[in-house]
Amino acid sequence: MHGQVSSQCPSPNPTSPPPSSTSPPSTDLPPPTLPPSTTPVPLLSPSPHPPCFMADQVRGELRKLQPRKAAGPDRVCPQLLKTCAAELEEPLQRVFNLSLELGKVPTLWKMSCIIPVPKKNRPSELNDFRPVALSSHLMKTLERLFLNLLRPQVQHAEDSLQFAYRDKVGVEDAIIYLLHRVHSHLTRGDKLLQMRVDPCLVAWISSYLTDRPQFVRMKDITSDTVVSSIGAPQGTVLSPILFTLYTSDFCYNSEMCHIQKFADDTAIVGCIRDDQEEEYRCLIGTEEVEGVQTYKYLGLWLDNRLDWTSNTRQLYKKTQSRMYFLRRLRSFNICRKLLWMFYQSVVASILSYAVVCWGGSATKADLSRLEKLIRRASSVVGMKLKPLATVAERRTIDKLRSIVDNVRHPLQKPDQPEAAPPQVQDQQTGELIHPPSHQAVQLLTGGEEGQQEDWNNTAIT
Repeated sequence: MHGQVSSQCPSPNPTSPPPSSTSPPSTDLPPPTLPPSTTPVPLLSPSPHPPCFMADQVRGELRKLQPRKAAGPDRVCPQLLKTCAAELEEPLQRVFNLSLELGKVPTLWKMSCIIPVPKKNRPSELNDFRPVALSSHLMKTLERLFLNLLRPQVQHAEDSLQFAYRDKVGVEDAIIYLLHRVHSHLTRGDKLLQMRVDPCLVAWISSYLTDRPQFVRMKDITSDTVVSSIGAPQGTVLSPILFTLYTSDFCYNSEMCHIQKFADDTAIVGCIRDDQEEEYRCLIGTEEVEGVQTYKYLGLWLDNRLDWTSNTRQLYKKTQSRMYFLRRLRSFNICRKLLWMFYQSVVASILSYAVVCWGGSATKADLSRLEKLIRRASSVVGMKLKPLATVAERRTIDKLRSIVDNVRHPLQKPDQPEAAPPQVQDQQTGELIHPPSHQAVQLLTGGEEGQQEDWNNTAIT
């Protein structure tokens, strides 16, 4: 029953008509347009029975709240909502359904408290602070319920190459997909209405995005409240999916070029052969593109030889600096369990970051340097720690299972160009490099062997 729309729900106000589909919501966002390849579809008429939420759905979402989270501007703590879920389910169900039917969001629930969190020990300017928004947990509960209504109606319009804000898809998937396409080159508002979203939901989203009060609190000092009607509000449940939908028509995907996104981090990947760069230039314009030896993408350093030397060099340097703090803790006679917890959260998290993508392609010398760091950490912690190769193998298998189980994963798209297994040769040892991530991809794509080409022919912007 969870997440489904029922037409049998009692309406708090049966006489109020549903929002008209001929009056698009008023926002400060520019008029959206359809993707070039999309054929306009008839807009949906308002449903005679507006969607609503069931009491057990409300109770289920209240029980999922994390009690240790800070309360929002309404001072309602999540622990109270979770504890009293059974008692609050029916009153909140009526309030939530009334908000959905009227297409209005209570102003108090839209208010955000902005807490500036310092990025460094001694902040000296505004950019040294990271704004963290606290919002109402009642609003977040309503947003999660609303998301269950919205997501089935917009799945067809989502960009398959947007890797953020998706269940069981993340940084590693974005990097794997980018490398998969690169290796394949080496071998060869009104907008919601146009997406056929229920006009009742569109009207509610319009109210949700506009006239949002927010203020800044720093220690005991509180700023004046200002009202914002632009952008996606921070710290909310719906903002990720709304951002994804708003940018869904910024997409391109052909055999030689594609645009892929991770939130607002966008990469344009193109294969340029025999100086034929017309398609790539159509995406980036006529400005000169600077050639570089290394490129940082989502925290990983890609180099023009795909041997990951630059990445492992950065990993080694960063891990060494964190090993200093591990040794300092050991000097205070901290128990082994706490030392192990510190190693896992501070040191190992750096060493094994996206290891699925580079663990099988790094040179033996680079991997040996990283394994030495693990052995040193093992002597400091006082227990045997898992080798990097073991961690990489386990995570690669887990990632492969995740890709196979997720039918909406970009690597399972039927229109995806076939890619052959990479035959990238190390220029020093002459060995062929086979990334484990790409080996896993081949189990899905079933490509044939191809020929080696120059990695420098592939452009990433």
